[in-house]
Amino acid sequence: MGSSWSSGKLPEEQPPGVKMWVIKVSDFLKLNIPMPPHEELEASKLLHRWEEGHFCIFVSHQWLGNHHPDPSGEQFQILQEALRKILDGSTTVSRDIVSEFYGDSVRFTEEDRCRLQGAYLWLDWVSVPQAPVKLSKLPSTAAFDELSPAVSSLRNTHKVVLEKRGSLTTQDVHILSIPSFVQQSDIFLALVPPLQHQDTGLHSNYCSWFDRGWCRMEMWCKMLSEKASSASMPMIVVSSPDRATLETPPHWIDRPPHEGNVTFDTDHDVIFSVMQHVLDQRLKFLGAKGKSDSYQYLLARYEAILGLPVPELSLEVFCSHFGFSSVEAATLSTRNIGAMACAVASGNAKAIYALAEAGVSPNLHLKPVPDVRIMSSLSLIHLAVDVSWRQPEVLQALLELRADPNEYDDNGHPVLGFCRTARDVEALVRHGADVNQQNPPASQLAISVACEFMAPPEVISKLLDCGSVVNPMPATNGLGCPHPLSILSLWAWANPSCLEVARILVNAKADVNHQATATGRWRAVELASRAYLQCSSSSSMLLHFFAEWSTTPLGMASFFGSEKLVAFFLAVGADPEIPNWRGHTPIHLARTQTILELIQNDMASTFSM
Repeated sequence: MGSSWSSGKLPEEQPPGVKMWVIKVSDFLKLNIPMPPHEELEASKLLHRWEEGHFCIFVSHQWLGNHHPDPSGEQFQILQEALRKILDGSTTVSRDIVSEFYGDSVRFTEEDRCRLQGAYLWLDWVSVPQAPVKLSKLPSTAAFDELSPAVSSLRNTHKVVLEKRGSLTTQDVHILSIPSFVQQSDIFLALVPPLQHQDTGLHSNYCSWFDRGWCRMEMWCKMLSEKASSASMPMIVVSSPDRATLETPPHWIDRPPHEGNVTFDTDHDVIFSVMQHVLDQRLKFLGAKGKSDSYQYLLARYEAILGLPVPELSLEVFCSHFGFSSVEAATLSTRNIGAMACAVASGNAKAIYALAEAGVSPNLHLKPVPDVRIMSSLSLIHLAVDVSWRQPEVLQALLELRADPNEYDDNGHPVLGFCRTARDVEALVRHGADVNQQNPPASQLAISVACEFMAPPEVISKLLDCGSVVNPMPATNGLGCPHPLSILSLWAWANPSCLEVARILVNAKADVNHQATATGRWRAVELASRAYLQCSSSSSMLLHFFAEWSTTPLGMASFFGSEKLVAFFLAVGADPEIPNWRGHTPIHLARTQTILELIQNDMASTFSM
């Protein structure tokens, strides 16, 4: 990461907004719990207006009380302790293995640690006025003059929502400026420890953070900013004092903020207005930079991202909207995200039929576009079930036009593994999809791919109903962890349904003691990784994964730090003493102290019997 991180220099055009209030990390670490609000910190001279050159951390988190973000102080204490451990080097900030697998080599270096020593931090409780004052009631002309330029810009950008809200407050100005705050920051930090909401009693964690409309909006502001890449603005996920990971959120492109939970219905208006402006600015930026793939895809997803209906357009208007000079030009185009891909991504079944009639194939494949989370060479039918599942007529149109239901990407992942609904599984199987096909190089069954991609429980059940094998045998040249129970651990901490899926699989006789076996080239990768780790240390999660993947589902859950899956596997009879081919048992792979204790307690109780 190091020198590739932003130095604080801004792009030419900034989102509208007021200068953000920030606090020095060194001062933040000294704050007492419960943490004082913005007004007290401002009075104590601990807050600073952000200036160009300030290295800043933007903290996104879920409130744990209706009137206070952290009534018990636990969440902010975890943030303080995590920052201390990152700063003193006792916590290693690791890279998630999926991003690493797809070539994201960004690392957290010693240079980065040094930058954090003098960094600043944005946190809503600290940086946003908590006792809002109407702008017309500000106590001094100087206070109004400081906000005036931003207010004028915000009124123009968010005219509709502000007309509904009436007079602006100091808090409104800062909330509407969040896109600007994210753009000015150098690190996006998601604070997601497993805690409990004081008033609702509901559990708060990464899953619930990902379900909040405001948190999704902040994440989208990061992903759509001009510093969207992990090299320009990395996302660090903090889930405990000693666990921090460089992450790219799974499936963020299919988690629009308008579908997230909010406390007040009026919040939707603000979220919509902010998202519309951010998306418009991103499209303008991509268009100017000539990044046509990302531009075309986001333009196609525009209505889905904002929660708007799919527009009714003639084929001529549709083609013009996506930058084609004519229908003929659209049919002859060699763009990666061409007219048919735009029709599929936008959920426009009528355009799919019309383009097919004009001669465009429904069996095209896309090249990867990592900016919009297209990580492999997907077919159009993959795209339909993955992101256009809200419009079932899209898949139906492709199948009627003879799109191949057994398509697979360049990893060998079949379309069935990308399904988000049981309805789409049924449709694909009805048209000849094979639930047990295994394609190189990964040779994973659809049910394993579905577990990897956090498919809802209904999809797993439907795959089983359609005859999916639940205990796959190793393919001739297959990945080392093809078992669905094993691969389920990969994103378990971000998957709200992982336990329900695990129960479905176990009830279907999935073997909780199944030991993964890599074959062919993947066996060579495993041996090379083990040899490297014998001679040298490495913080690469991917390298350790390759070396250790000959373990059981319990070992995988231990490796990925899923405490709830570890507890579940032990409860249904998983053997904690089965070693992998390195001789490591699940206890050797334990990622957290809690997992270590769970396994030790299980072994102790078994021994005492």
